[in-house]
Amino acid sequence: MLGPGGRIVEPRSESAVISFVLSLLGEARTFVNDKRMLLHHLSDAQEELHKLKQQVEAGYHRNPRGGGFDAGKVVAKLGTDVHDIRYTHADDGKHYEHEFNGDAEVYAVVRNGKRELLISHIRGLPLWDDF
Repeated sequence: MLGPGGRIVEPRSESAVISFVLSLLGEARTFVNDKRMLLHHLSDAQEELHKLKQQVEAGYHRNPRGGGFDAGKVVAKLGTDVHDIRYTHADDGKHYEHEFNGDAEVYAVVRNGKRELLISHIRGLPLWDDF
């Protein structure tokens, strides 16, 4: 996934991290008589939750496998100044053109086995909005 400035961000699944932390806490209970191992597991659990909190606060989420939209694997940055995009809207059949004024770049991505293009704002801002 692309973050601000084209930085590649690979978010972790919240449910996977929560499951991992729960397993750490479950194991920690078995070390009640071994304070060093107990503290180690509790520290690992705290660190994982802290990293997940930072990821979520930054607005990055990963949908569970099998659902949602996957932006794909970024192969390369193809261009640093996407001039505009023109298309016929799927709902109303009208022709549209959006100029980016130097604020968009284009990446080559592989998604679901297909070679596709991804246009992204250079500072991670939204390129579209609901009207």
